[in-house]
Amino acid sequence: MFRLRNGFGLVLMVLYLAYCTAGYGAEDLEGVAYGPRCLYDIDAIKAASLDDLEWNETGRTTLDTGIIEIRGEFSSGQFATIAPADVAAGRINIVKIKLHHPVIFLIPADYPDGPGLGWVGLGAVQVVRALESQREFAVEAVKRYHVPLMLHANRDDDFASLGIQSVTQMAVNSRAVGRLVNSATIKAQRMNYFAALARKNSCAITVAGRLLEELGGNTDKGAVILGGSKQGAGTWLTSAVDDRV
Repeated sequence: MFRLRNGFGLVLMVLYLAYCTAGYGAEDLEGVAYGPRCLYDIDAIKAASLDDLEWNETGRTTLDTGIIEIRGEFSSGQFATIAPADVAAGRINIVKIKLHHPVIFLIPADYPDGPGLGWVGLGAVQVVRALESQREFAVEAVKRYHVPLMLHANRDDDFASLGIQSVTQMAVNSRAVGRLVNSATIKAQRMNYFAALARKNSCAITVAGRLLEELGGNTDKGAVILGGSKQGAGTWLTSAVDDRV
C-alpha cells in the first residue's frame, strides 16, 4: 500500500508538470521543470558539510536513560517568493528569504553498537513550540526502537518581513504566487513552498548523517521521514527526489 500511494503521488506530480508546460512556445521552454528532481539540488545537499548547512549546535546533554540529546539549528538555504501585498497587486517582485530550522536530535544510548546503526528517523513538525510537545514521544520511540530520531521545525519569524505570520500563511501565499507567475520553469516551480519543505527534509537527513558520523555511525541503510499536513506533502516530494528516503 505504501508503494502504491507513493506511486500515485508521483503520477500526480508528472501530470501537474505536464499541465504546467502545456501551451508554452519554444522560447519559453528553456529551463522547464521536467520532474520532481528539478525542485532542488539533491546532489549538493548530499555532499554538504555541517558548515555548508550553517549548523549551530546550542546544547548537548546525556539523559538519565543514556540517550544523547543534541539541540541546534540549520539552514536549508534561501527561498524565493513574492510578498502577499505584491501578489494582491499583481506585481512580480521576487524576494529571497533565508530559512532556519531548530532541531532536537535524540541518539540511542547504545549507538553505534545497537541495532539502529545505518538508520535515522526524522520528524518534520510545523512550528518551534511543537518540538517540545513532541519531544517526550520521540524519547520513548528512541528507547523502544534504538534508532536515532531528529525533530526539526520551521521558524515563523523567517517570514515576518513579508507580512506572513505562519507556515500555513506561507503555503497559501505560495499557491497565489504560482497563479501569478504562471510558469513551468525550474525557477518558478522552486517558488512552491512545498518544494522548500522537501528541501528542508533532505538537509535534515544530511545534518543527522554528519552528526552521526562524528559518533562513528552512518545513515547507509536509509532515512524514515514523517510529517503531517503541509509537512506531509513535503515528505512525499522528498521521497521523489532523495533516494536516501
